[in-house]
Amino acid sequence: MPTQADIEVTARQWIAVQRHGTYVGNQMSEAVLIAARKISKIARDPDLSQKEKVKQISAFLTASKSTMYSALSKELKDVSNRVAVAEFEAIGVKGNAPKISNATIKKWMTATPLVSSGTTIKSLFETTFARARNQVEGAVLLDASDQLSRTEASQRTKGAFDKLARDMSMLGTTSVNQVANQSKNATYTKVEADRVMWLSTLDHRTSPFCQAADGKIFPADSGPRPPAHPNCRSTILLMPEGVSEKEFKDGLTPRAAVEAKSKEELDRLGLESNAVYDEEGNITRSQRVRKPSRTSRSPLKGTTTAQETYEEWMIDQPNYYQDKVLGKTSAQRLRDGESLTAVLKDTRSSINFETLDEALN
Repeated sequence: MPTQADIEVTARQWIAVQRHGTYVGNQMSEAVLIAARKISKIARDPDLSQKEKVKQISAFLTASKSTMYSALSKELKDVSNRVAVAEFEAIGVKGNAPKISNATIKKWMTATPLVSSGTTIKSLFETTFARARNQVEGAVLLDASDQLSRTEASQRTKGAFDKLARDMSMLGTTSVNQVANQSKNATYTKVEADRVMWLSTLDHRTSPFCQAADGKIFPADSGPRPPAHPNCRSTILLMPEGVSEKEFKDGLTPRAAVEAKSKEELDRLGLESNAVYDEEGNITRSQRVRKPSRTSRSPLKGTTTAQETYEEWMIDQPNYYQDKVLGKTSAQRLRDGESLTAVLKDTRSSINFETLDEALN
């Protein structure tokens, strides 16, 4: 059975994976912006014809796409192997962790869809790049035909690359989360685990699927795995054979939860009730960092006990916060005693709830 120290290592690993996902996303975003500068230079070249501009831009985008995808694949392989080793060390298993091959990474990226939409990482990458290519080439063509001014064409191109940079950042964080969880799952036979527990982030940005799936236990060889959707922050924990659900949950360290203030306090500060706070209570939503006063009207907890699921945690929150996350009607149904899963079935979401029902049952 894993010790408390072992589980704490696993919890730190989850945080490290999320941080590394952000790093990979930032690197991909930066690569896009570097490409944008090259594209802009080609588009402004007075010595190139319209046809030659489009040709060079198309060739450069193709090369950039290939380079970025190869770099992402390599990064994901490194991440997955580090996670597999860390999982062995965390649970205290002797022997070598399974080696994650290029073929396995390719399978995860091309044939392992996200729970919510059936879309793969490769498909997201292709679609995102294709949209940006069409927008950039269209702006260059309109500029050359005088249907757009040079300034308008430049703004349109910049907008396309800014959107691509954001999408690539999302793709980086999502793909790191996917291979990390797939890598952990790949070790279950080696570490004698027969189940996995789904853990979601406890805050207002958690998707309906992850709200419902939090704390659920699935067989190690079946069931959904994070990420459920783009930018998903959920993870899984392997449960050793012979360990009861209660024993396992009792051994988990508390998870961090959103630390929002009371509605009155937020109104006094002139902030939205979904403001983000860092570990010290500073507001980080805007460029300004202010220290909000702590009053008795601040009912939300900064941390939660490990035994609570998202549903149990949400029930403990004040009415205004439940209303903001779930909507007033759904929040009232939760307060009236309906289960969170039943409430979420009626909310508007991209999640296929028939698939969720099959997975949760």
